[in-house]
Formats: sequence, structure tokens, C-alpha cells
Amino acid sequence: MRRGIGKLLILLVLLTSSEGHALQTINFGDTLVLQGTLSNDLQNEGTLIAQNGVAQPVITGSLANNALTRISTYDGSGGFFEVFGLNVNGGIQNAGTIRLETGGTFGNSGAFNNLTVGLGTTLTNLPGGLIETTPHVGNGLSGNQINGDILNQGTLDHDAFTTLVFRNSAGDLVGADQVNAGIINLNTAGADFRDFNSFSNSGTIRGRTIVLYGLSNGIQPGDFSTITNSGLIDMTAGNLTTLNQDTFTNTPTGQITLTGGTGALAHFNSWVNQGGVTIGAGQAYGLNGGIFAGIAENQPGGVIGGAGSLNIVAGTTFTNNGTIAPGSSFGDLTVLGSVLQGTNGILDLEIGGTDPGVTHDRLVMDTGIMTLGGILRLSFMDGFAPTTGQEFDLIPGTVADAFDSVEILGLEPGFLYDLDTSSGLTLTALSDGVFVPEPSTALLLTSGLAALAIGRRRISPRGTL
Repeated sequence: MRRGIGKLLILLVLLTSSEGHALQTINFGDTLVLQGTLSNDLQNEGTLIAQNGVAQPVITGSLANNALTRISTYDGSGGFFEVFGLNVNGGIQNAGTIRLETGGTFGNSGAFNNLTVGLGTTLTNLPGGLIETTPHVGNGLSGNQINGDILNQGTLDHDAFTTLVFRNSAGDLVGADQVNAGIINLNTAGADFRDFNSFSNSGTIRGRTIVLYGLSNGIQPGDFSTITNSGLIDMTAGNLTTLNQDTFTNTPTGQITLTGGTGALAHFNSWVNQGGVTIGAGQAYGLNGGIFAGIAENQPGGVIGGAGSLNIVAGTTFTNNGTIAPGSSFGDLTVLGSVLQGTNGILDLEIGGTDPGVTHDRLVMDTGIMTLGGILRLSFMDGFAPTTGQEFDLIPGTVADAFDSVEILGLEPGFLYDLDTSSGLTLTALSDGVFVPEPSTALLLTSGLAALAIGRRRISPRGTL
């Protein structure tokens, strides 16, 4: 009997209703323990515990969760259930909390706590909704798996110690559509997104290892899965791996940052960057077009920077029509492979002294060739101006051809220099430069609108204005 807001425990074992899906409600303060099949649409305003034991919990209708749903793979004594998970055939709308619990003591290394939505339906985590995993206890290796089309507009917190896997629903031959428009925090372990037709991120994914593994038809270039990032993917540990992709697009609002872990690897037919890719020190971003030689392009508006390494696998064509900006402040960006600098490409180097990679940027061509073109932009910083005879090793390695134009920022007109491409790219000062403060500083000091114009004049590779 219910008393006030006390809990009424309802245990369903293999409970079914008549044909059709009537709406059943778990009221505030009530608890429903589901250990079988419920053939209704279910609205939860209290507590739903999908607990394995007698049979796997199944809801043949839909689930609208506005309070707490616990998917439990262990009983009160801490014992682990061998049969696990919750199937919701009619899809899920979550505005509350869904908790995948693997807290028992067990030794089963192949056990997964599954949440599955039916073919043609979606697991929608609404704004304000929370999906979370909990740490497990004991020596065994468990996991959590979410199967079906996913739309996350809320928050997903992964706190279990093993990989969280997102997979396709059984029988969906075209693959799942997985969308993150909210926040995914990978706090203790990574996540695998697998067997998808499309993966789209317009929100934030932050944390540890991420694998984006599309659905392949078995041959290249027949991989047809697509990845679109217009949000933030912030790797603080582990590796960002994208496999079996037709196209990978980082849109103008997309940001990929590799700040920790082991870097990233992209496997694709077409890789396009229109946003930002920042490769932290000690990190590497690998571009691998596979055996059919995929095409990678940093497009206008796209910026690739940082103090790590860009690894272009042999056979992959990489063209820069955006901006390559080595260093974090000052530093080296290392390239393994070849780069073709397109007519719209910009190589943006900051110079604040003569110490290579320490007080001025470098693009280090460790292997391969950089074919020059587009714009070389040299920004003199921190009050530094070169003196006659000083040399700056800008591109160690092998280069070919020449830049279409050179921009000098931060010096007064009249600075003479020489660019030598006989062994990499070296700049030699043929006269003393005179530093000009950045436009904002000049405006504060002198209201010097003229300084803004001077600081952004272009000069030829050799000579004066």
C-alpha cells in the first residue's frame, strides 16, 4: 500500500498485456522492478529498475523516462547476472536519468550491460537528460553497450572502467545514425561508436579514447559511412581513431584538440578540414587514405596547428588551401609525408627571436616534400625585429617551387630579406627591421590607424616596398 510519497514495489515477471500499447505510468514515489516483458508504452515518473534474473527485461512499446531508470546487472547481494540488459522496442525519450549499473562482484570477462532500442526507433536523451555508467567492483571485466540510433541532446557521463560501446541495432543493414548535440564526458575509459551509417557531433565530446568505426561493405573505396564534426572533440587521453569512412568533415565550427594521450588516426576516402585541428606536443594526427589513396584537404578557413606531428601516410594526397600554423605560441609542427601548398594556402609562422622552435615557429618536414605555393605569412612578435645577417630556419627538410606571395606583419616597410629554398626554407635578414606594435597596441598608444595599414602591407620575397 502506498503511504504519502512512500514507494510501492511492483514486480513484473513475464507480464504481458493485450494487443496494442496502452500507456502505463510509474507514479512519483513508486518503484517498478521489471524482470520480464511489458507490452505497454511506459512513462516513468518514479523509479524503474530493469533487473535481470528470471528473464531479460523487455518493453515492447516506448519508454518516456522523466525520473530514474536503473539498468542493473547485479542483485542486492552483489552477485552478477549472466543475462543482462533492457530492450525497448519502441524507442526511448529520456528527460531524467538512465543509469547503467555494473556494480556487482564477478569474474566474467565477456559480460555487457546492454540498453537496446528497436529497429527504426531512437534513443533520445533530451536537454537536461542524463545517461550515466557506474564503476564496477571486483576483478572481472564488464562493459556497457547502447544499441540503436542515438540522439544525445543532454549529458552522457561514462564513469565505468571499461569501454562504452555504441552499436547498430540488429538487422539494420544500413547502419545506425548516431548524433551528439549535447555533452559526452569520458571520465574513466573510452567509447567505441561502431557500425554506423553517419556520426555527427555538434556538441562536446571530451576525455579518453574514442573509436569511430563505420559500416563497411568489405571493399575500398566502398566504405560509405560519414563523420561530420561541427562541435568540439577534446582528447585529453588515449587516441582518436576513425575507421572505415567515406568522408570525414570537420566543418567551420568544428574543433579537434589533441592535448593528451597518443594522438589520432583517420582512415578515409575523403578527409576535409574547414575548422580547427590542434595537435598538442607529443601528439600525432595520422591521415591514412588506405590502399586506394584517399584525398585530404585543409580547406579555406581551416587551421591546422600545434606542436605535435601531422603524419600523412604514403599514397595519401594532402593539400593545404587553409592555414598551417605551427607551434603553441612558438614551436615546431612536424610533418611526416608530403604537403602540397595550394594557391589559397597560408603557412603562418610567428617569429619572436632566433632560437628555432623556441622563439620562432618552424614547419619541420621530417620526410617527404613540401611543394610551396600560396602565402607565406611571417608575424614578428614580442617586440622582436631582425638585424642584418640573422638567419631563420623556417622549414627544415625538402621543399620545391616557391610561394606566390609573402606577408610581413609587425615590421615597418623597408625590411630587406632573402628566402633560400636550396635546403629547406631559410630567411636571411639583409637589413635591420623596425618593430611595429600590434594594431591594437598602436591604437592605444597613438590612435595610429596608419600603423594598422603598415603592419599588414605585403612585400615581395626579395626587396623593399
